[in-house]
Amino acid sequence: MIVHPEELLYDSEKNPEVLEEDEDQGEMDTVFWIVLVIFTASQACIGWWYPDEADRAAIGKFDIIMTNLWAFFPIVQAQGLFLKLLLIGTCWYSILWHWTEVGFAMPGNNEMYGKFDALFSTLIIVSYAISWFPKFKTKIPTHAEERRSCWYKNCRGRPKETSEWRCRWTPNLILNIALCAFVSLYMLLSWPNTHQPVFCWLSIVIATGVALYHLKKGKMKVGKKFRFNFIFWAASGILMGVISFVYKLKGDEVNGANGNIYHSVWHVYVFSCAYCLSRASEYLEIYRE
Repeated sequence: MIVHPEELLYDSEKNPEVLEEDEDQGEMDTVFWIVLVIFTASQACIGWWYPDEADRAAIGKFDIIMTNLWAFFPIVQAQGLFLKLLLIGTCWYSILWHWTEVGFAMPGNNEMYGKFDALFSTLIIVSYAISWFPKFKTKIPTHAEERRSCWYKNCRGRPKETSEWRCRWTPNLILNIALCAFVSLYMLLSWPNTHQPVFCWLSIVIATGVALYHLKKGKMKVGKKFRFNFIFWAASGILMGVISFVYKLKGDEVNGANGNIYHSVWHVYVFSCAYCLSRASEYLEIYRE
């Protein structure tokens, strides 16, 4: 069963803390789950469909490049320009890195592509975990200020719609950028010993803890009628994050066609994790009681 919002309970003009939901959200969720099931089933059957090693090697090369396009789902769904840019950077450098890894030519140093692929893959997990932190107080512009200034309309206050393409400079965003900058600096200076698994697993633990906090006693507590929806998306995102990283490690340990196929599963599930966490976070701000 697809879990998605059915109707808005508040008018965003009356309550500035409530976001407006995209009209086609239900359709987006349905397409997401259908194609995820199709991909998972097809990957599970590759060994039967292509018993020849050369065929599997060709499919593995195709998979490891094309599965980066799964970033479409979280890019569209992500709240705010910062998260969207991180996802776009992840998709871009992952395509470049894997393009060179399977033997295709690309100008520049392919080690640089690999370095930024690992960096952006880690940053999206870190950034999503941080984005769930309770919201600090920030200036809410008046309607007059928003009409008078593009800065107040697009860069200040709370988001007004789900999956906004705006960069609202709030204390939470500044904290998010600062921590991502710290992780970036550490990984770039310590390359190749980046401790990437530590950052990823720690972020998953933080996301789980913050989700439980919001359900129990957080100031942004999810409305009772929609807690199942929040739990569904939060649990799906955390589970997919775990699955994706398991396959990331398997792909790193196995060479050849199977290694590429395992790594392709990492691509799809880490982007699916990002999509689910975006959906869950909306229940912290759309529905209030």
